[in-house]
Amino acid sequence: MPDRHERREPAACETGPEGLRWRRIGCHSLVPPGELHSCRIANTRHPDSVISLRVLSAKFGKRLGPHGKRAITLITGASTTQLITLAIAPILTRLYSPSDYGILAIFGAIAAILTAVAAGRYTVAIMLPANDHDAVQVTGLALFLAAFVSVFLFLLVPFAIWLLDGVSMIHSLGGWLYLVPVAVFLGSTFESLGYFSLRKDKVGQLAGARVLKSAISGGTQVSLGFIGTGVSGLLGGALLGLATGNTRLIRIYAHSLRAYPVEWPRMKSMAARYSNFPKYELWASLANTLAFSGFVIGVGLIFESHAVGQYALAYRFTTLPSALLGVAIGQVYLREAARLVNSPASALRAFYRAAAILAGLSVVPLIVIGLWGPTLFGLIFGSEWNLSGIYAAAMMPLVWARFVASPLSSVFHIYGKQRILLAFQIMLLSLVVATMLTAFNLEWSLQRLLLVQSFLLGGFYVLLLLGARRTIVRSAARELSAESPAQ
Repeated sequence: MPDRHERREPAACETGPEGLRWRRIGCHSLVPPGELHSCRIANTRHPDSVISLRVLSAKFGKRLGPHGKRAITLITGASTTQLITLAIAPILTRLYSPSDYGILAIFGAIAAILTAVAAGRYTVAIMLPANDHDAVQVTGLALFLAAFVSVFLFLLVPFAIWLLDGVSMIHSLGGWLYLVPVAVFLGSTFESLGYFSLRKDKVGQLAGARVLKSAISGGTQVSLGFIGTGVSGLLGGALLGLATGNTRLIRIYAHSLRAYPVEWPRMKSMAARYSNFPKYELWASLANTLAFSGFVIGVGLIFESHAVGQYALAYRFTTLPSALLGVAIGQVYLREAARLVNSPASALRAFYRAAAILAGLSVVPLIVIGLWGPTLFGLIFGSEWNLSGIYAAAMMPLVWARFVASPLSSVFHIYGKQRILLAFQIMLLSLVVATMLTAFNLEWSLQRLLLVQSFLLGGFYVLLLLGARRTIVRSAARELSAESPAQ
């Protein structure tokens, strides 16, 4: 009886997307589920090869594919997390002032910039090895780098406080800067373990960890807010939530670690194999994070902490779908795209489906916040936060474009085009810096600055999406060109 994992020789060729003719290359070797295969298959009709979110069909009892179920699980967890965040937000905005939110935003921006580089971006490479033994080594490498960088940062904090003591923004943070390395380590660890859990198909545990993180964080912030702790309640809740989420995910990695212990020579080999990530992806990620988290720091330098808090609330809730749903869909797409790297026709179909899903999910928030943002923010968060609604409406073009394009940018990682992504992120950062300097020199209001940036940066993200699609098409063209002499 033939094994169910055996891939049989399909027809010679078929017409795929873009009107191209894709040649199928058969492969009779046995492929365990969940592993990449080295054989080149230009198009495989495997049931796992398409990302689909046919939620409505599931209601009628139709069968979802394995990857569709994974996406639904992650999105369900992300939606639950989002509901928790939305449910407690009206309470938090009445317990904490815009200035408290401003300090939290600056703290989070500094931590986010450092977290983007702490693990050398080897976190993204966790999905790529062909076997779990190598994936354990890559995960161990990412965790080691995160711990080393965090300790180094902790030693630098006293010097940073002394050097920048005259800056009002740093002065307002004060001793809280010592918690930045802690946040960096916890954030990098959660990202690394999240990718490893996804690789192991532990999507239920990953979704549960995110829900737990949000619940613990929100519950702690509300509890401490009622006793009047101020900004320490916001910071303490955020860190406790991250730590709790990590305790759920570390068990998955520990189980694989017992089967495949970390080996220093093998870890060094993996570091060399995926060296493009620290060489190019790290700088691209840093530029991207600086473009947004660095913007928060820039707002703190130009405007008052009250304005930073208003902007922080607007940014948090306009980007909430991207941070939760977008990340969930992007992680599932990354896993699927890695499986289809040698199947350009299927890869392009998966790309189109993921883009359509992301675009569809973002239409309603775009319209609602764009038209009624100030009114909604005032009703939900209190009259003190009306300005946040104005800022949110100004940001919507950028939020929509980023929500669609960012999860699909993993195409550049998979096809080894980190240099293109790096160039894009450097241009994006340059544009942010240019608009910030213009706003400072011309004394723009924060609303005008946000509106100008939203349209300029939104256009850049549309170009990124088109570039990702072109990368897949050009990969298919090269494969066809390589096969033509043999035909």
